[in-house]
Amino acid sequence: MSAQTGTISFACPQCGRPFSVPSIYAGRKAACKSCGGKIVVPSPVDLAPTGDGPPTPQPGDTVRAVASGELSTEALREQILSDEAIPPAAPARPLRPAPMPPVPETQTPPPYVAAASPVVPESDSSHFAPVEEISPAPLDHEPAAVEIAPAVSEPPPERPAPTPQPHPVDSPATMPTTPRLPVRTRRLIADAGQMAGAFTDFRAIRIKSTVGDPPEVYQIEYKIAGLQRGRRANKPKKQNTHLVEIRLTSDYPRLAPQCRMLTPVFHPNIDETTICVGDHWTAGERLVDLVVRIGEMLAYQAYNIKSPLDGEAAMWADLNPERLPTDAQNLRPASRAE
Repeated sequence: MSAQTGTISFACPQCGRPFSVPSIYAGRKAACKSCGGKIVVPSPVDLAPTGDGPPTPQPGDTVRAVASGELSTEALREQILSDEAIPPAAPARPLRPAPMPPVPETQTPPPYVAAASPVVPESDSSHFAPVEEISPAPLDHEPAAVEIAPAVSEPPPERPAPTPQPHPVDSPATMPTTPRLPVRTRRLIADAGQMAGAFTDFRAIRIKSTVGDPPEVYQIEYKIAGLQRGRRANKPKKQNTHLVEIRLTSDYPRLAPQCRMLTPVFHPNIDETTICVGDHWTAGERLVDLVVRIGEMLAYQAYNIKSPLDGEAAMWADLNPERLPTDAQNLRPASRAE
């Protein structure tokens, strides 16, 4: 066994396998990888060189042993990384900072010594003449008293009255929204306004009564020279006043209104229960135009003998065209004289 600075070289006492480890593992226990025997790494003191012993190992013996093949790298690794390998040395304790040198205390300044006042020698009063006391001369008038006006605190400036801000104009987004009326209701309202404007103060056609708000049933009175059925089919009688009922159903204006006569009439396209207006009706037609067309039918200004409701009236109109129309007045409100 040999020892040198930084390295300890020794052999297993059981099988003689040589080992070389750093000196920090002195006194540690390990297991020999060849025979499994327990090995205690000797300390450098135990391996101190003697006069008869082998030479002291020098630094780099382990490196040279590995380089020359005497100690394989695997054997050195197994020595250090064995299951019972010698644990590494404990880390060195951190160095404590050196104590700071004591801060010298500030020297106390010397106490302040007041300067001595110069000594003034006492004057000899004998060298000075006595001073006569001079009394103030009397004033010709009393001094005017000065009046000091008390300080008057100024009132704080008045703040201007706030300018009233105008109320914001309601925008479409802020205005209350009203529920949109159904199409039929809006049409009824429009028809009511048009009927009132067209037949007010109109002699030939007059709105006698209405039902509903807006109106859904109208009774229209016609002052038109028309015909009614006589005792004989070929001899009708004159009828100058006619009363018609116009009912706007739930399908209006998609479907034509229901129209019927409330007074007797003699006409090819009118019977006791129905006035044939469906063939000429469109949803865009105004109710005013329908009322005028019924008046033209009553005056025989309009009739159809090809598909009649009353065959006798159709035959009579076909045989007596010279007697038609029975009333030739203009029934259009927009065309009548004002």
